[in-house]
Amino acid sequence: MQLIKVISTQNVERMKRKARKLKREKAITHTQALDEVAKAARFNHWHEVVQANAHFIPAETAFAEGYVLAFDTKDGMDIDTSDGVLIEDHLLEMLTQHQLFEIYSNFIDEEDEKRRPYKEIYPDDELRENFVDESTFMFFRLKDATDKSLKDVLILAREYSFWPPYYIWIKGELFDTHNLPVEDDSGNTIGVRF
Repeated sequence: MQLIKVISTQNVERMKRKARKLKREKAITHTQALDEVAKAARFNHWHEVVQANAHFIPAETAFAEGYVLAFDTKDGMDIDTSDGVLIEDHLLEMLTQHQLFEIYSNFIDEEDEKRRPYKEIYPDDELRENFVDESTFMFFRLKDATDKSLKDVLILAREYSFWPPYYIWIKGELFDTHNLPVEDDSGNTIGVRF
């Protein structure tokens, strides 16, 4: 199995700023500075950084300008992506992790007598470990980036899974759809999660 390196555009931009500073400090060429910064970040050269970023760009674009769906893994495993409308993208997990951790941290512990959120009960390291253990999502992006409403995305998702995604991002805005009922084409409720 070949290891594929990925890097976000945000981190590439940070590296470019470091390279500009290094170029001035050391009086070296721009190319030399970029390569030096790349090597400090465990890349072989700057071109490898550019290639690693190219892998990440579709996920970043879908997250910022398109549509991202997070299904429970047991539902996501049944999704047929052969038509190319939904594209499974593991890199979306990196882009959504911060928001999902915040949601998880604010879940109310049903077993706590005071009904406090997890973040008030568990130390940060344990909270993060529990989050990793309990957050089992498969991420998909829509190939089509034409304007769609939340309702449009939910209708489309129904073509691929009986259960709706837990979360949907539309142009970077998060929608928690976990508690939405499953509806048929007429709007009748045919399923509810517990």
